[in-house]
Amino acid sequence: MIPENVANLTAIYAATLSTFLFLREIWKMQPKFDISHFFTGNPEEDDVITIYNKSNRTVFIKQFSIVKNGKDVDLGNEADFYIIRIQPHDIYSIKISQYYKFSIKGEVYLALNLIGKKKPVKIRI
Repeated sequence: MIPENVANLTAIYAATLSTFLFLREIWKMQPKFDISHFFTGNPEEDDVITIYNKSNRTVFIKQFSIVKNGKDVDLGNEADFYIIRIQPHDIYSIKISQYYKFSIKGEVYLALNLIGKKKPVKIRI
């Protein structure tokens, strides 16, 4: 027979370990992104913002916007309806044409509205 103290310590250890593993799995399922940008300053070439899906699951983006100093930047695609699908460890590039270029000065964020999430994910550029 196991002493009562050892049994209680084993139960506490098992409960703590299972809670930790459960929370780690929830954390791993959260979408994670990395952003890179290429702003040329040349009106002849498009600027590019690349989104890299670092998570292990496919991510669906229903809308994106650029937020500069708390205000949305017009990218010329307001009326477009699209769903962007980014596979795990894959990239998607957003091209900004010459008419909608902006300067990168100040606080600039990429706001991604994901399917299944209420609040947008904001990533600093």
